[in-house]
Amino acid sequence: MTQSFPTGETDRRSRRLTVLWCAVTAIVLLTVWLLWGEGGYMIAWTASLAGAILLLHIMSIPRRTIVGDTALEIHCIVEITRIEYADLRSIRRVGPDALHNKYVLLGGYGFFGYYGYYFDTRNWETVKLYCRERQHLVEITDTTDQRYIVSCTAPEELVRAVTLARQRFQEQQQQPDPEKS
Repeated sequence: MTQSFPTGETDRRSRRLTVLWCAVTAIVLLTVWLLWGEGGYMIAWTASLAGAILLLHIMSIPRRTIVGDTALEIHCIVEITRIEYADLRSIRRVGPDALHNKYVLLGGYGFFGYYGYYFDTRNWETVKLYCRERQHLVEITDTTDQRYIVSCTAPEELVRAVTLARQRFQEQQQQPDPEKS
């Protein structure tokens, strides 16, 4: 039995930052075009680099969290992060202040959300973010102490569904297999 939880809509701050990043990219491309003129290798190089970075960001936008029978999956447009229930240490709801003191290492800040690897200055560790908004957050920790923060439209239901799925998974693991007897 699988349940799907969407990551929610992009919040107002993310939409503003998306417009800002697109405007900065357009200004840089226009400046390079005005300085080096048409047909030069510099404008082609700059446009290719900007396009590649834009596509990498778009492919990493979080879409939904799926609670399956054996694992929790976080789906982005291209990437899927799978956390087995046997490797899951804790899951809990956190407030919007969970994103404070976190700085981008690799990922997007405000371009259709907050995603990628962030550095947490409070705990001096990296955190993987999959957030479209700064509200309705869930923190997931695995056995290797890797922390994930996911946005969700219904965070309490996500925590409840994962807790029940973990219990069912553990019960199935404890039952003896009749074929091996």
